[in-house]
Amino acid sequence: MAQSQQALAPRRSIPLSIRLSTWLLAAAILPLLITVGISEWFARPTLTNQARLAMETDAHTRTQLINNYFKDRVLDVQSLAQVPLAQDFLRDPVGNQANAPLIIQNGQVVGSYLDPNYTLWVLFDTQGKPLLSYSTNHTNAKFQPHGKYIIPPEDAQKLLLGKPFISPVYYDPATKKAAVDIYVPSFSMALKRVVGIVRATLRLDYIWSIVNSETGANGNGSDAFILDENNVRIADPTNSKQQFTAIAPLPQDAQQRILNEQRYGSQSTVRVVPDDGLKKALTGPNASTSFTLQPTGHSGSYQVVRQTLSAVPWNYIVLSPINTIITVANQQLIITGVVTLSVIILAALFGLVIGRRISYPILRSVGHLSKNSQSLATLASRQKNAVTEQVWVIDSSQEGLKTVQYYNNAAEVAIQHINTTATRLLDNWDRLDKATLRQAIEQMIETSQYTRRAIHYQNASNEKLATAINIMNQVNEQLVAGSNGADEASHQLQNVVTDLRHVVGG
Repeated sequence: MAQSQQALAPRRSIPLSIRLSTWLLAAAILPLLITVGISEWFARPTLTNQARLAMETDAHTRTQLINNYFKDRVLDVQSLAQVPLAQDFLRDPVGNQANAPLIIQNGQVVGSYLDPNYTLWVLFDTQGKPLLSYSTNHTNAKFQPHGKYIIPPEDAQKLLLGKPFISPVYYDPATKKAAVDIYVPSFSMALKRVVGIVRATLRLDYIWSIVNSETGANGNGSDAFILDENNVRIADPTNSKQQFTAIAPLPQDAQQRILNEQRYGSQSTVRVVPDDGLKKALTGPNASTSFTLQPTGHSGSYQVVRQTLSAVPWNYIVLSPINTIITVANQQLIITGVVTLSVIILAALFGLVIGRRISYPILRSVGHLSKNSQSLATLASRQKNAVTEQVWVIDSSQEGLKTVQYYNNAAEVAIQHINTTATRLLDNWDRLDKATLRQAIEQMIETSQYTRRAIHYQNASNEKLATAINIMNQVNEQLVAGSNGADEASHQLQNVVTDLRHVVGG
């Protein structure tokens, strides 16, 4: 019995409350995992593309600001170049010398109210000879040639076309200021010809402020710089050491022009800080407005956006680290992870509470069933013991009955022998002492009759004993059947308990 109970002992399984919690976790986590997967598979490229588009929009906006700024400044100079006082002075500076103070006054008004970055105004005749110069905005700027030239030959050739233009950038290491010259031919409608040239020197403070504002505008580590037509960095706020350096060696004629005009001071040549990746991206056959590379002076990969200006032959370059571009996607992933963790905790707690509420009555019923099963098993065991003892009594009674029957049979044989002897004595009556013999024989007959009667009574008792044994045997069979039924019920109940324990765990 002990072995049977040991064999039926349930295996330890995961409690129902924990399983319910696990199911709730799975139900909560799977959608979140799908969301994270979709985010990684679809949202991250979308967000990255949006970041790139934001950079392109930003670069386009900044270049538009610069283009509009230069267009407005050209209009400023054109307005002064078309003033009749200025045209009369350019046509005949000696005869119209009285116009000079008014011309200077007009220029100072333009410099004071339209843009504080104007520093010097110069009026030239058609041969490039300076006729009048004056400073604005209290800069006390003095007219001086650009290196070897009053007007560089390449600028003079452009003036012959009769259209305004903006010169390359000039840098003064002493004041640490960069500037451009805006040339506007003064065309007389009355004479139908160009009567002179007006030049305004404009500091690039506003342009530099635009570039400076790009620092961090597109995420941590983002910045911008400007390359001129020779791929020289004319605005690079993040690295002053690379200011006015070229990303690739310049052609000899370009290097010579820069040297002759002393565009960046008296230095002999433009220093080169190679950036092969940027050079290839800008000038290669597959030049693009958006690309990825590791710029010189930066660590890691950067997303680069290039915008070409229309007012001047410059390239506006915006850079942002790849890690910064995907920051939004990473932040979304972190937020999703935090939400997932919160849902996991809530689902686990909710599952444990619900699981305990569901499993508690079942566990209580399992406890009652287990006790009933043990009671049935105990009853079955006791009934089996009683049946065993009853069987032993029946066996003993049957053995006693057989013994009684044996002696009864022996007595009957003896009595039969006495009767036979007595009969023979009576048959030989004449040869024996009749009185004695008769008395003996009569006693023998009486004894045999008495014995017969006793045997008759013994047989009646034996029949009653046999009947009792038969009834006891039937009762025993019923006890055996009841014991087997109780044992079977105990086994079945134990199986139910095992199944319930497997369901609720424990």
